[in-house]
Amino acid sequence: MEPSPTALRAFAKVAEELHFGRAARALYLTTPALSQQIARLEKAVNATLFDRSSRRVELTLAGEQLLPLAREVVSAFDRVENWKRRRGAPSLRLGFASVGPMKLAAEIFAEARAELPQVRLDVAYVHQDEVPKELLSGQLDLAFLWGPLIFDGVRTRTLTTQPRWLLLSETHPLAGRDELTVPDLDRIPLLRPHSADPTYIAWSVVDPRPGGRRATTGPSVRNLEEALTMVAAGLGGYLVPRDVAAAVQHPLVLAQPVSDLSDSPFSVSVAADGVAETTNALLDVVLDVAARFDAMS
Repeated sequence: MEPSPTALRAFAKVAEELHFGRAARALYLTTPALSQQIARLEKAVNATLFDRSSRRVELTLAGEQLLPLAREVVSAFDRVENWKRRRGAPSLRLGFASVGPMKLAAEIFAEARAELPQVRLDVAYVHQDEVPKELLSGQLDLAFLWGPLIFDGVRTRTLTTQPRWLLLSETHPLAGRDELTVPDLDRIPLLRPHSADPTYIAWSVVDPRPGGRRATTGPSVRNLEEALTMVAAGLGGYLVPRDVAAAVQHPLVLAQPVSDLSDSPFSVSVAADGVAETTNALLDVVLDVAARFDAMS
């Protein structure tokens, strides 16, 4: 039995997370299904790849040796799949980490359909930390993201900005106010985005606060769905752009503006080099629409 790209991808994700549950969620698998893939891979390579206990997961020596090879195979497989996709009807794959500005996003897609009728636009969820790899490997053509982001090898342009709102439990003492201010945030722990970028995390939880006060933070969350579950349970608040707050429909979660907080930028990112002509054409559409949108705002 030969190792499959799917099994090697699963192995690389567990090696990255060092946690089977988180890796399974990232791969849209159940934890037992992921464990089965790892077991089959270990049988195929005749080696134990992880030391597992009830408290932690660690790579074995064989796992450390296999990891760079697995990443090479996964990268090559992704490039082949991307080549196959591009040989068919023209298509572009767009990544979103969360809900975009509703009116702006609608205008971008409407203009793209009018200006590039022969191009199919595919939309995919992408975690912010995955953006550089996805763009540089060709898995994504453009990525739309909230927040201050700087990636090596990637060009990023801010399209618009929006005020940030606080999602909080309907039972929290701050709930029901017309608006909040930054000092109010000291009264609730803020959920942290699951990210390897400390600058992005600090911006997300407003740390430090005016006067050098440190933010009190709650659990880490990978996406809006996890954040809503924890906010509803009273484990903390979560700062999001206004349009993301407007898209939230949860009976136990309220959204309130924070009046003196810096706005959240909404940006588009593409690879800095080797961008296809079709991608550049769509990028021109995006920038033109955003310029008109800001002029009318």
